[in-house]
Amino acid sequence: MGHPRYLPQQPGFRCFDTAAESDAFFNSQPSFPVGTAEEQKFYADNADLAQHCLAKNADLLGHLSTANTARDLDVMRQAVGDSKLTFLGLSYGTNVGATYANLFPTKVRAIVLDGALDFIDNATGHGNQGKTLPIDTRQDVSTGIADAFGQFLAKCDAGGTAHCAFAGDAAGDAAGDAAAKFATLLQSIYDAATGAPTAQRTAAVAQQEQYDNLSEGYFGTNCADSVVPSDPAVYSRLGVSEDQRVPYFGPMGVFDYMACAFWPARRTRQPNSAGPSCSWSRAPATPACTCPAPAASGSA
Repeated sequence: MGHPRYLPQQPGFRCFDTAAESDAFFNSQPSFPVGTAEEQKFYADNADLAQHCLAKNADLLGHLSTANTARDLDVMRQAVGDSKLTFLGLSYGTNVGATYANLFPTKVRAIVLDGALDFIDNATGHGNQGKTLPIDTRQDVSTGIADAFGQFLAKCDAGGTAHCAFAGDAAGDAAGDAAAKFATLLQSIYDAATGAPTAQRTAAVAQQEQYDNLSEGYFGTNCADSVVPSDPAVYSRLGVSEDQRVPYFGPMGVFDYMACAFWPARRTRQPNSAGPSCSWSRAPATPACTCPAPAASGSA
């Protein structure tokens, strides 16, 4: 399939004037804040990001939803002369494929969805979750990350010191009192691998600099698609409880889409099951694939 509307090849969803400004912002942000002072700065930074994105994309911001990406996909299907769509969707692409099938059910030849999202969870959450839990908290992404990291450490231990520098009791160290030391070691390895480039390399990169707007694009689409809490206090409380539930990883799922809490064009367009010519709900609606006819109308 082609790219979603926000990617660099498309006419530009960018929240900063230059790649350097974008990199400076995102590189300054922690994976999650720790403590009240960091939280307050983190909230302010993400509110500023949302306003930057609005200021530079006022006409585009409300049109970055997965439903509109699915509409773009149907235009491409028609452009290449296919009577029906054959589609392979991976990860987020499963959301595109499912939404396409919902909007254009008679135009599907075959769709394969690999690594599928919980589409209801991603859009509104189940029940009242959209008002109480951020996207990746309600999908329990942190547990998946923690489990994958634990499996890595177990394999490291099994491989022995000849094959893995962390071998010994890596899993125990990471989960126990040595966790801080383990984190410091991981950080030193990361710093060594991504350390300051030479002046020659810096000059070469500057000449070839491209604006990678992938981070901004994640916000553009997810904030358009998903209902999330808008009160920062909810995130502060969850940061504590999720760290207790999934130590070290829990807060990542709380704070990773923080800008969505401040997004100026959140959740305004949601397809129903009637197809491409249906109207749109301007209230938080039932997710694609299970939606009733909406009460209000608007345009894509």
